[in-house]
Amino acid sequence: MVPVWCMKLFATGVPVILAAFYWMVWSFLCFQKPYHNEWGSGLEAMEHALQLEIEVNQCILNLHKLGSEQNDINLCEFLESNYLSEQLEAIRKLGEHITNLKRLGAPENGMGEYLFDKHSLGKDS
Repeated sequence: MVPVWCMKLFATGVPVILAAFYWMVWSFLCFQKPYHNEWGSGLEAMEHALQLEIEVNQCILNLHKLGSEQNDINLCEFLESNYLSEQLEAIRKLGEHITNLKRLGAPENGMGEYLFDKHSLGKDS
C-alpha cells in the first residue's frame, strides 16, 4: 500500500523516481523484524524465507504499479530489469528447495535435511 504522503509528493510535482526513493526508505524503516528468531528445522526456515521474498516482491510490484500510474517508464524499466526477475528467480528457487525438502521427508527425517544440505551446498559440505 502506497502511503498518502507519497501520493502528495506526486501531486506537488516531485519527480517520480525521487518520490519512489522516499517510499523505499520509508518502507525499509517500517519493516518489522521477522516473526520468528528461531526455527525448528531447515524446512521451517525455508518456508519463512519464502514468505519474506513474497512480501518483498509484492512491495516491488506496488512500486511498479505506482510508476505505471504516473507514466514513469524509467522507473518501471529499472524495476523490471534489476529487481523483478531476480525476485521471481529467488521465489522459484526457494519453492524448489521446499519441495525437495518435503520429498526427502524433512523435518521428521534428519537424514533428509542432511542429504539436502550435502547435495545443494556441494560435495565438500
